[in-house]
Amino acid sequence: MSNHIDCQLKVEGTTARLEELKSSIIKVCKKNYEVDLKLLIQDKLGIKSYDFMTEEDGHLFEVLENSFENFNLNLNGDTFYEWVGSVRFADTAIWVENDWQKFILDDETLIVKFTAAWTPPIAEILLGSLNYPDLKFILSWQSLVDMDRYGTIEGINGCFKAVENKI
Repeated sequence: MSNHIDCQLKVEGTTARLEELKSSIIKVCKKNYEVDLKLLIQDKLGIKSYDFMTEEDGHLFEVLENSFENFNLNLNGDTFYEWVGSVRFADTAIWVENDWQKFILDDETLIVKFTAAWTPPIAEILLGSLNYPDLKFILSWQSLVDMDRYGTIEGINGCFKAVENKI
């Protein structure tokens, strides 16, 4: 993957829950906004395979096999489990380009556009879906350098699948 990935996060649910999510991941600053997914994942560092877990990891990582179903990720031909491997940290750097400033919140949908570094924030979105089990998350991405590198995943409460690209 290239080092600049355009992303669109669409979340569907009730207005109250979307407002709660928006206030935890979006900081509005005058004409701009910032996206921070750290509160979405709460205190987790990432996703780790059961075979590599230690006692100290119990509260820091979500166990891959216990929390998520495997699916064809369509990211370099990997399945989700292959992409995670032994561990996948939820530390994607995210910024908002001034010329792509846009987030929308209506009665049943929150849409946020941002740029991620190196990889789309898949781990963050799946972890966040566990903290907001009643919301449907749809993450679409496209590489700015390798335009043929793109994808979309959608799901609820850790159950995701790859779908036709929606960006």
